[in-house]
Amino acid sequence: MNSAKGENGSLAQAFGLLLMGTAFITVAVLSLIGAFGALENLWADHQDSPAGTYILFGGILLAVALVSGALGIRFFNRGYHRIR
Repeated sequence: MNSAKGENGSLAQAFGLLLMGTAFITVAVLSLIGAFGALENLWADHQDSPAGTYILFGGILLAVALVSGALGIRFFNRGYHRIR
C-alpha cells in the first residue's frame, strides 16, 4: 500500500470526523435554544397550551441536545487526534 495514499485517507477521515463533530455540536446548540424556548413558556404570564406540552417538547429537545453534544465532542476529538 502506498504510504502517501494512506496518509491522505487518514487526513480525509480526520476531516470527515471533524465535520461530523461540528455538525453534531451545531444540532446540540440549536436544540438547546429550542428547549429553552419551549421551557421558557412554563413561567410566562400567558400559556397557549398545557404545561405538559412545554415539558414534553422541552424535554425531547434537551435530550437531543445532550446526545448530539456528546456525539459531537466524541467525533471532534477523534478527528482532532487523527490529525495530531
